[in-house]
Amino acid sequence: MIESRFWNRVRIKVSTLFAFLGFMLIGLVGSMIVADSASAHGYIESPASRAVLCKQGLNKNCGPVQYEPQSVEGKGSFPQDGPADGQIASGGVFANLNEQSTDLWHKVTMKGGKNTIKWYLTAPHATSEWKYYITKKDWDPNKPLSRAVLEPIHSINDGGKRPPNNIIHEVILPKDRSGYHLILGVWEIADTGNAFYQVIDVNLVNDDTGIEEPTTGNNPTVPGVPAWEAGKVYYKGDRVQYNGLEYEALYWTQNNKPDSSDAWKLVSNVILEWNRFNAYIGGDKVKHNGIVYEARWWTRGEEPGRAGVWKVVQ
Repeated sequence: MIESRFWNRVRIKVSTLFAFLGFMLIGLVGSMIVADSASAHGYIESPASRAVLCKQGLNKNCGPVQYEPQSVEGKGSFPQDGPADGQIASGGVFANLNEQSTDLWHKVTMKGGKNTIKWYLTAPHATSEWKYYITKKDWDPNKPLSRAVLEPIHSINDGGKRPPNNIIHEVILPKDRSGYHLILGVWEIADTGNAFYQVIDVNLVNDDTGIEEPTTGNNPTVPGVPAWEAGKVYYKGDRVQYNGLEYEALYWTQNNKPDSSDAWKLVSNVILEWNRFNAYIGGDKVKHNGIVYEARWWTRGEEPGRAGVWKVVQ
C-alpha cells in the first residue's frame, strides 16, 4: 500500500513536469512564429529612396528614419487600405517623410522607359505582391502624397514566396511627363496584414532626340579600364570608360549610361568642363567659364557660379 502511494506520487510529479515542459515548448514555438512574422524589413536601395537618402545624409531633418530606413511599415492592402492620404510616404510611422515641397528632398535622375529598381531586404518574409505607382502629370509637389495623384505602373504577384535579400524588378516609367515626380514602391507581406512603403524622389527625364546611342563606351583613352556595356550589371566600385572618360559605380546599376545617371561618378584625374548631365559628389572638381570649382556635396544640373553647391578653388 505504501509502495503504491509512492509510485502514484512519482507519476503525478512526472506528469506535472511533462505538462510544464509542454507548455514551455508551445510558448517558445509561438514566440518564434510571432517573431518571424514580424521580422520582415526592407528598403529600395537603387535608385535610392527618400528614406535611404536620409540615412546617407543627403536628405536632412528626417527624424529617426535615418537610423532605420528598412522600417517604413504600415497597414497593407494598398490602395484599398493602408496609411491615410498624407501619410503614405511614411507608412503612417515616420511623420517627417510626409513633408512635401518642390525643393525639400534630394532627387535622383531617371529616364522614361525601362528601369531597374532594387530592394534590399534586411529580413525577407513571405510576400504576396510588389506594387509600383508614379505621380500623375498634374500632381502638386507641394502637397503631401495622396492616392488621387498616383497611378499604377507595375505589379508582381509573388504568391506567398519568401524572397532573397536582393530583389530586382524591371519597371517601365512613362515617357509622357518630365521633371519632379514620386515613385511609390509597396512590398505587401503575405501573412501579417502589413506592407513596407518606399518613396523615390525622381527627376524624370524624357528628352530623347531619337539618335541611337552606342551600346559600349567609345573613344577608349583610359588604359586597363573596360568600356561600359549596355545590359551588363555593374556593382559599387566597378570602373568603366565611356566616351573617353573614366567612371566609378556608386551602387548596383544596369543600362544606366555613365554620363547621364546618378549611379556613376566621374573619376578622371583631368579637371574637365562642367557637364549639366553629369552627377558630381563632394570633392569633385570641374572647370566652368575658365574657373575651377569644387562640389561641396552631391549635385547634378546645378551650374557652377550660380549654385551654392560649388565653391571656387582656383
